Amino acid sequence: MSSIDRFADIHARLAAAEATLASIGQSLSPLVAELDIAVLIPARDNAETIGAVVSQFRAALPEARVYVYDNNSRDTTATAAREAGAVVRREPMPDSDQIRARMLADVEADIYILADAEGLHDPADAPRLVTRMIETQADMAVAARITPEKSLYPSKERVLPAVLKGVYGDRFTDAHSAYRAVSRRFAKSYPAGAFCRLGETGFALHALDLGMTISEIQSVCRTPDLAAPSKRERAASAFRNLIAGFGVVRDYRPLATYGAMAGMCALAAIAATLFGAPGLAGGVGLLALASLGAGGVLDSLRHTRQENRRMVFNQVESLPAKLERLAQTRSRINDVRNGARAERAAQDLTRPMPLRRTH
Repeated sequence: MSSIDRFADIHARLAAAEATLASIGQSLSPLVAELDIAVLIPARDNAETIGAVVSQFRAALPEARVYVYDNNSRDTTATAAREAGAVVRREPMPDSDQIRARMLADVEADIYILADAEGLHDPADAPRLVTRMIETQADMAVAARITPEKSLYPSKERVLPAVLKGVYGDRFTDAHSAYRAVSRRFAKSYPAGAFCRLGETGFALHALDLGMTISEIQSVCRTPDLAAPSKRERAASAFRNLIAGFGVVRDYRPLATYGAMAGMCALAAIAATLFGAPGLAGGVGLLALASLGAGGVLDSLRHTRQENRRMVFNQVESLPAKLERLAQTRSRINDVRNGARAERAAQDLTRPMPLRRTH
């Protein structure tokens, strides 16, 4: 399947996805039907597509609940989503990144699937995404986009992932994909303010900073139909995202950032001393010490915030623990059923046979 036809038969796409798994010796996990799964879709003026997206997610995951957060739509998005079977909630806040944090906070589930309202990603991949989480016992599974048009992605989808790679190593194929599944403890420890300005990259940053288990699948994605930005818009976007990238490095590697600044100031102080400017050298030297001290304080605060999020993360039941509890429940149910069968069989053996009437 080279591209997504959002009007194609969802059942045919589901069969194709399962056949693909079978060809590599895997299958969809039967536990998908036993977990409480919520599909979360933020929407704004998506009346033309939201109905089909909701219907296809309900077909792909019949047991899941689909939530659509209507972000001040001026069309019939809410009505179309409700008619398709979604739970619709109004969200007046205009920031789409804040909406994602609100959805994760409001809804209770074992696994959350975040998707778009425009039909860019294929709902038929949702069972495979959940299966991947179950197999790897991950806290986040990302649907890495397969598309030849990656050069058309906005600059933040190239700059920020590159920064993450430099800070945390190469853990993602596509850190900025909007189609992903996260566990309950990921959702409940996700900070509402710290990462929201980074969009989907904030999800990756949260997972990397707490050392969560991360997995990926490959998923076909349709490139949105957007007008090509002008050179000025591309330059302004690149500059903004370079600043955002620097902010990530500053906030999550403060000692290295301010230490580098202190090192440059120290070199400048040495140069000023050699060129006979002791006053300037003293001032720059004090600036170096201040930078190093600031880096140490901010690094300590970062570790404190990280530990606070880790405490919340550890207090929520993990997906492996949930799966183990389900297995124990199934085992107890089977024991009760087997005991009842054995008791009925014993009663049948001890029950006197009815006397046969003779004539």
